[in-house]
Amino acid sequence: MSKNLIPQIAQMLGVALGEEFKVVYKTRFEIICNFTLAGLFVHKGDSGKYEKEPLADIICGKAAIVKLPWKPKERDIFYSFDFTYGKWGVKSDMWAGAPCDYALLGKGWIYRTRAEAEAALPAVAKEVGAEYELPTSDTEAVEPWKPKAGEQYYSFGGRFFGDPTVWIVIDVIWQGLAYDVAMFDKGWVYKSKEEAQAALPKVAAEIGVEYES
Repeated sequence: MSKNLIPQIAQMLGVALGEEFKVVYKTRFEIICNFTLAGLFVHKGDSGKYEKEPLADIICGKAAIVKLPWKPKERDIFYSFDFTYGKWGVKSDMWAGAPCDYALLGKGWIYRTRAEAEAALPAVAKEVGAEYELPTSDTEAVEPWKPKAGEQYYSFGGRFFGDPTVWIVIDVIWQGLAYDVAMFDKGWVYKSKEEAQAALPKVAAEIGVEYES
């Protein structure tokens, strides 16, 4: 059986599986789409269908992908800006649908990763006339959290019931085994279940597997 190339195509085009984006034509006609393992899904009102033509148009240069602002789901971890000791910085938070969350979303100040938020901070600080501070060296960067012996952490595994190729978030006890070390080196060891759930869609898209939140 040949390999499903949809995850690689989506990654090449700069989007993740399930991520909604615009396909904009030179005539300014636009549609909302997203990739799944089954192909390109075109949204039409409250429904939609899979279509091949828009993907062909993108590949041939007849249309372009325009990314939409990412909106976290409930309890997703996101990154935005903080104010500490008179300077702006980057912080992580959990989406709760609160007014402050929507205010940040409306400003375009919600990011999937810390790296994206740090890259955006200088321009945002200049726009609002604020001082900011970012790590200036690897030694100032936050070290990855590493569990101690017997400590619980969260990572990814196959679904216990049903299709084991569907990835889910699992809890594990750190024992210093080869498995633990390998997962840590991949960056797949998380202190909280929420952090692992927030990372799972991107990891699954990179590997080319299905996942279940």
